[in-house]
Amino acid sequence: LDREKTVQDLQSEIAGLAVAAAEKVLGESGTKESNQLMYDQFLAKAGGVNDTDSE
Repeated sequence: LDREKTVQDLQSEIAGLAVAAAEKVLGESGTKESNQLMYDQFLAKAGGVNDTDSE
């Protein structure tokens, strides 16, 4: 269980970094909905699950 929690935490952190990088590339801060969409798409491609408890 600790390993699964650690993996989920790391996936959330990586997704957050990916969203932050995308915002810098785009030169704007997206809406909460667009950020969530990018986060979900990233996790889908990375094989993760959406951990909405980390917000």
